[in-house]
Amino acid sequence: MKVEWEVLWFNLGLQQFQAGNYQGALSSFDEALAINPNNPHTWIYRGVALIQSKRYEEAIFSLESAIEINPNDHHAWCNRSSALQSIGLYQEALTSSNRALELDPDCPTLWKIRGCILANGFGHYEEALNCFNCFLVFNANDSEVWRNRGTVLSHLERYEEALDSYSRALALNPNEYKTWRDQGALL
Repeated sequence: MKVEWEVLWFNLGLQQFQAGNYQGALSSFDEALAINPNNPHTWIYRGVALIQSKRYEEAIFSLESAIEINPNDHHAWCNRSSALQSIGLYQEALTSSNRALELDPDCPTLWKIRGCILANGFGHYEEALNCFNCFLVFNANDSEVWRNRGTVLSHLERYEEALDSYSRALALNPNEYKTWRDQGALL
């Protein structure tokens, strides 16, 4: 009977998460974890809900709990990398992204996060560009990655390519002020 309740709480948490109700999702995931604290998937979703709520330190704890249970889950490492990057712990974030990359080099989200870490944390723009290009192989419809790619190309003084990336970003999301700002600064 415990397993049924755990699944019910987890599924309710997923529904709340998908609806953008992160606080409700956290409460449901906590109920599921009270029944079974050894489910890495619940810890991961809890961590992602905390990232979405900008509660990064708590997210790191949840994701590390998932990693303790299953050290080979690339989702836990990838999201840990995202949370660490969000609070400026770039070296730790890069280490986590390296581990995630070892586990699943075909995870598009990892390439996006890794590109941001390399660009923002280390100024490694060429490597960041390679990461964004890898992401775009999987998903060419992400305006944020096109904008990030434009910014990296701008740092590399490849201005025509940067303008092309900003144009692609704006074609996907014409209401994104950051892209307009970045493109305007380049012109």
